[in-house]
Amino acid sequence: MRSGRASVLLIGVPTLGALLILSGDLSGSRITVPRRNPPPLVAGSAIQPLPGEASRKLIESYGKLPLSFEPCVEASCGSDAGPARFVSRGPGYTLFLTPTEAVLALRKSEPRPIRQAQGKPQGSGGLNPSRARKQAVNPSSAGFQPARSAAPLGGATPQAAETAALHTTVLRMKLAGANPAPRIIGLDPLPGKSNYFLGNDPAKWRTNVSNYSKVKYEAVYPGIDLVFYGHPGEPGHLEYDFVVAPGADPNAICLSFAGADKLEVNAQGDLLFHASGEELHLRKPAVYQEVDGRHLEIYGGYSLKGMNEVGFTLAAYDPHRPLVIDPTLIYSTYLGGKGGNVGSGIAVDSSGNAYVTGFTYSTRFPTANAFQPAVGSIEDAFVTKLNAAGSALVYSTYLGGGGYDFSDGIAVDSSGNAYVTGHTNSTNFPTANAFQTAKSGTQNAFVTKLNAAGSALVYSTYLGGSGYDVAYGIAVDSSGNAYVTGFTIGNFPITTNALQAAYLGGGADAFVTKLNAAGSALVFSTYLGGGGHDEGRGIAVDLSGNAYVTGSTQSTNFPTASAFQASFGGGTCQTDPTLPCPDVFVSKLNPGGSALLYSTYLGGSGNDSGSGIAVDSSGNAYVVGTTHSANFPTANAFQAAGRGAFVTKLNVGGSALVYSTHLGGGGSTIDAGSGIAVDSSGNAYVVGTTFSTNFPTVNAFQAAKGSVTDAFVTELNAAGSALVYSTYLGGGGTDVGSGIAVDSSGNAYVTGYTTSTNFPTANAFQATYSNSGIALAGAGDAFVTKFPSVTAGTLPLISPDGVKNNASYALTVAPGAIAAIFGSRLTDGTSCLPPSCNPRFGSNGRLNTTMAGAQVKVNGTPVPIFYSIPGQLGIQIPTELTGSSATVQVSVGSQSSPTVTVQVEPVSPGIFTFTSDGKGAGAFTHVNGSPVTQQNPAHAGELVILYATGLGQVTPSVPTGALPGGASATVTATTLTIDNITVRPDFVGLAGCCVGLNQVNVRLPANTRSASNIPVVLTIGGVASNPVTIAVQ
Repeated sequence: MRSGRASVLLIGVPTLGALLILSGDLSGSRITVPRRNPPPLVAGSAIQPLPGEASRKLIESYGKLPLSFEPCVEASCGSDAGPARFVSRGPGYTLFLTPTEAVLALRKSEPRPIRQAQGKPQGSGGLNPSRARKQAVNPSSAGFQPARSAAPLGGATPQAAETAALHTTVLRMKLAGANPAPRIIGLDPLPGKSNYFLGNDPAKWRTNVSNYSKVKYEAVYPGIDLVFYGHPGEPGHLEYDFVVAPGADPNAICLSFAGADKLEVNAQGDLLFHASGEELHLRKPAVYQEVDGRHLEIYGGYSLKGMNEVGFTLAAYDPHRPLVIDPTLIYSTYLGGKGGNVGSGIAVDSSGNAYVTGFTYSTRFPTANAFQPAVGSIEDAFVTKLNAAGSALVYSTYLGGGGYDFSDGIAVDSSGNAYVTGHTNSTNFPTANAFQTAKSGTQNAFVTKLNAAGSALVYSTYLGGSGYDVAYGIAVDSSGNAYVTGFTIGNFPITTNALQAAYLGGGADAFVTKLNAAGSALVFSTYLGGGGHDEGRGIAVDLSGNAYVTGSTQSTNFPTASAFQASFGGGTCQTDPTLPCPDVFVSKLNPGGSALLYSTYLGGSGNDSGSGIAVDSSGNAYVVGTTHSANFPTANAFQAAGRGAFVTKLNVGGSALVYSTHLGGGGSTIDAGSGIAVDSSGNAYVVGTTFSTNFPTVNAFQAAKGSVTDAFVTELNAAGSALVYSTYLGGGGTDVGSGIAVDSSGNAYVTGYTTSTNFPTANAFQATYSNSGIALAGAGDAFVTKFPSVTAGTLPLISPDGVKNNASYALTVAPGAIAAIFGSRLTDGTSCLPPSCNPRFGSNGRLNTTMAGAQVKVNGTPVPIFYSIPGQLGIQIPTELTGSSATVQVSVGSQSSPTVTVQVEPVSPGIFTFTSDGKGAGAFTHVNGSPVTQQNPAHAGELVILYATGLGQVTPSVPTGALPGGASATVTATTLTIDNITVRPDFVGLAGCCVGLNQVNVRLPANTRSASNIPVVLTIGGVASNPVTIAVQ
């Protein structure tokens, strides 16, 4: 029979004590979350113009100076400046600040024809047509220089800006209902002054005009200030903040945009302003609180209020919430001239300067402080050093002779010397202090070391024999020795005591060469291969001088030692049925190059190739590449199946996989891994190229693919089981990721090439695509992009084994069960705990899937949430779930945790307990609803009610998140063992009160002993629950 009174739910929150919710009959430990007066809330936004229809190019920034504000005088703002109090000029825009509005005049890149009214044309300006990206792209101007001999923009005061000779788009932002006369003051004076010597009348000259880094509007609304400023480290980048004091109401803020044809909020949360055929973006606001010197971000966004009016929607804010970092670009820049330009490799020094190498067909490749300022032939290598901000060249130089010169790898030492390798057929390739001064075959490898200034060669040498030689990878040790790998066809220079002195043919052998710090001699040089075609692609070196090499091999007799995979795995390739499909190889050589410490195949029956390798301080090797094998070896994988890119971590001995995972969108498309780096925590950073529209993204700068191919940038956690972040990177053309490096702070530096005119840029040395549609060899411009560190500690995190049955705390769950998720930063800082805060049902009659800013997805589907605190969530596993495992991910605002996998069984019985830890007294009640306790014990032969979860499917079925409409009984037979006596319950099914809660009506055996701790176990489908007790008298 079914009891008519069943209204109990127990939820475990072991870190906070018992939380027991009943229908008014009993309450457990009451949870009080400390509250205190919050610090000021800051809502900020960056003004970011985006493209008009007429232009598709990014326009180069004209200045690198920090943004400044100066008080309006006639000389600086024009004679009809009206009420403007301050003016600021950035690349491509002028901002006028009046008491009631901010007027932003944005210059379009294609100016209208103008009359030369005063004998000279005004400068032509440009609106930066960057793509709709979540990054700080400066408004920029092509060739625009601020006018000093007349009013800016040819008289572009707030009134004149809209009728200026130069075609401008004007954005007027007012504060609706605000204080009409706020106090406006300049803050943080800058050392520079402005001087205006206009005309020949000294009385009209204005000198020593102060410049400020900020302008503050005080009390625009009660308790709310408005501050305009330039973003630190991002020259010309305009931002504004609303500073909301404790107790003030941010809902009072209302932005009114005059002249807008349409306002909308896009999927990224940016505000789109449509006017006169132009589209401007105001970036999604960053909302944070400053607590103990840290910025704690609050989830928030724009809210459309009415005709051309916008406010802010904010999540609850709490002074204890940790910082969340959204992965935006620190900088991103084109690099190239007209003709093809390809970035192949990248390195970074301890100061954050990026060193890039590749090759160019351009005679106008940007150079600075160059060893070789002019191109040597139709194609040269290049070496470029960018400052830490990415805004200027420290040096940039061609490197080549009269033939074809390709550079593929680069490394940098602690002194800032750059080591470059590649291949050349030039007979006059520049050499200095060379081991080999002349080309000896059809094509040789080369190794070049440039000084820190890029102005001279420390050494430069050919490296090869009488055949055909190509070098791909280079590494450098603490003594300045250079390690190089590639492949050779012929009599490559080999040293005595080499690991492999003989060339075994088969098309090519890999080679591994170590040059001394002077470049004048070989420390060792060896072949590495078998009877098939073998190529070395990537190389790394550890602190002991051991060399780690990866590449591809078609040799069934490739040398192995202490191997994880001792046998060749490649099958027959469709591309050439006469040859086997290659496998990856990973080899570790001793410092003398005379012996293998380990060497292993790595691959399946398809086409597999290794592209890059890195090594951590413990000697674990990290390998990236591409696989076409369905049976490529995986272990502890983030993505166990698929084909495309792979990332593998080998243990120190090379005998086992720490992890190995696919990385890609799956399906018929192929994604290629190209480069890899590793940080001090063992997180792996990967770059490559994807054709997939469903490439896995997490905390992405760019969540969607821009065109047919995009680069991708991914950081995997140290276990290889989850993504810290993963993003597309590209525009409307072809974008290829080639190389990656990481600095000591976890910032990632990426290079490759792009044919996209709208490749995302920020703080760029070169903001404009230079190739003008010319893409020799399929290449457009090189690019260099820096991503900031996104550590796992800034994201919502699910603890290892953090998804459990919420009653038994077992590591398995069942469809329809109540589960607990343990971790950190699982909410927006707020909590919702019954009975003071209860879950709500939506209009569809099902429990809501969001609470306290959190959403949980199981296999990608949002699920109901019962309760929430920052360290724990209670959810329902979908009743429709099938399979033996499921992925679980928590999202808080725009941030998502790495996914975790939980084991799923048809049944996973768990009995709730009064101690909320799965042990001790079970959650039994008498039929009158009162709990069974030692003070209120049950009696032998009494009908009692037990509450559990995870008892599997019921009939009739009940949808996820819904209450049962009647009696829904379990479909699997259930027994209870009470005091070692097995009994069958009268009813087992869903409790009518609650979602996901099982109710068991059972009569205690008549011969049950009297004791305070009679043991009870529930068994369903052969699976036993957690043991509990019941008090019987």
